[in-house]
Amino acid sequence: MNKWLVAAVASLLCLPPVGLVAQGQGETPEIVERVEILGNRYLQKQLLLFYISTKPGQRFDPDRLRKDFRKLWDQGFLEDLAVEVVDGQQGKVVRFRIVERKRIQI
Repeated sequence: MNKWLVAAVASLLCLPPVGLVAQGQGETPEIVERVEILGNRYLQKQLLLFYISTKPGQRFDPDRLRKDFRKLWDQGFLEDLAVEVVDGQQGKVVRFRIVERKRIQI
């Protein structure tokens, strides 16, 4: 009988705490509410969004956002680029703040 009791206790110790199970199952993934381009004057917003794979309605993914930053930067259009993520009413708002290169402005 003691063997069964030890086995039962040992199996219970292998389970995660109840609070952790509830958190993992109850959390809803954050979604992207919208993607904004700020600071563009000569480059069209649609052109810049073409290089960004993060889209509204998708699950927010910081790794994808880093890849989007690199892809947009590597095009050579920009003098400066920053990405901000803020909480919106229904999810995350992703903002790409850009400064266009002088040759683009001419």
